[in-house]
Amino acid sequence: CDSISDSVPIYRCLLSSISKCSHISLQHQNFMFKWIPALSEIYSNESLWEIIFGSMTLAEATHFSPDRDMCRMLDALVIRCAAVWSDSHVLACQRWILSQDLKKWSGSYLSCQRAVRFLVVTGQHLSFQYQLKSSGIRLGKPFVCADSQENARASVSLAMLCGSKGFSPNNLSNSSILEWCEGRNKLPNWLSLIMYVAQAGKSCCQLATNCILDRMSMKSAPIELVQVVILRLYCSFPLSIPLGNQRLRVTLLEGARCHATPWMCWRCPLDNQLKDMMSSLSKNPQRGILVALGDRSKQHPLLTARHFSHMAVLLQQDGTARKRSLALDKQRGRTHASMPGFVVAETINGKVKLRARHWGYSFTELLWMSILDILLYLPKEVIFHNCSIQMGLCEVFATYIRLIAIQRTLQGDGNTARIKQKFTSILAAFRDFNPSAWNIWIKDKISDVDEWGEVGYVLAWNGIDLVAPADLPPDSANN
Repeated sequence: CDSISDSVPIYRCLLSSISKCSHISLQHQNFMFKWIPALSEIYSNESLWEIIFGSMTLAEATHFSPDRDMCRMLDALVIRCAAVWSDSHVLACQRWILSQDLKKWSGSYLSCQRAVRFLVVTGQHLSFQYQLKSSGIRLGKPFVCADSQENARASVSLAMLCGSKGFSPNNLSNSSILEWCEGRNKLPNWLSLIMYVAQAGKSCCQLATNCILDRMSMKSAPIELVQVVILRLYCSFPLSIPLGNQRLRVTLLEGARCHATPWMCWRCPLDNQLKDMMSSLSKNPQRGILVALGDRSKQHPLLTARHFSHMAVLLQQDGTARKRSLALDKQRGRTHASMPGFVVAETINGKVKLRARHWGYSFTELLWMSILDILLYLPKEVIFHNCSIQMGLCEVFATYIRLIAIQRTLQGDGNTARIKQKFTSILAAFRDFNPSAWNIWIKDKISDVDEWGEVGYVLAWNGIDLVAPADLPPDSANN
């Protein structure tokens, strides 16, 4: 080309002529991937962008349609252009994408999937810069999708529109879309774009959250999709999410209920801190650790609920039989009980008297009381929500029931009197706050001790009178 104006009709003609072909050969594709990005780097405007971000997508093209090859080629061409274009050219294209009316992306004019992919690819090399702000290091230019409130809002709206496409009531593909969002890695492009915007700072994260909730209120985004996105944002940026919003809290609880299994596997920056404090509490139950853990539980009760299973493990470990050290046990406030008498064992050297020790014969009362205090720190709408049941709350309850029952068989009711009193108050609140979940639970059985019968009967046997006689098993009066 002798001038910039000469290159303009060339790449337009290339795109226009190839788009009319019924079949695009590999030779044609290689030719396009080489010359269109190079020529458009010299000069390009909205006319080029409207072609490469055209509405037809690979998912929309049928398997036998000639447009299928064109869709695949344009998807690859977008990535190639992002790699070849200069920073100023990429920035101009990004701003053009964000300036377009959302109706153009939602209709048949432009492809929001292709635009989101371009924004994600061009923003990946900048995504880490915000992590270095605190150290005073600033790399490159700000990510255009987060450099202003208008751009951040436009980016999130475009991403949610992209995620909502193909999501419709009673559609079998909905489950596959949600499963993709639930994955620990390899997130879809539109969700990655939202995470990039939220990563830019607390204000951007709050703006993204409010924008997503507004789209749910306007019914322009499926509730199921909003729940999983909000849950991922909270898990990744817990300190930036505005938990004072009642609508947000309800969405988080419902999201945790619907996606309990993957939600437990996602990474959260506060996970290690919570686990470390719980482990420290089990090794050395001190008031200071409990207060710090209680404060964190008040601030982020749903994140604390993610670790119910860890609480149960710590309690089970504490109740495990171990070699006794009287000095250490006295220092830690460990309580012991045992069966009266001895067990006689036959050995090659004669008979030996043994004292049996099983799980629950000894425990650290302060630890068990502290775990109950942590549960009391959690709001009722969180700890007794169905999502907490799925995250292991009943596993913690079952551990307490086992300890109280075993101590009673050892005639050690006094050892667990304080634990039993506080535990009973928590169970009473559970019964009153979520009767349906309570009624299901008391008819269940405790794992590893199924022979004890239903939970309701075991509670009544241990003197925890919270179950109506009509709810007890028919044969409980005879046991």
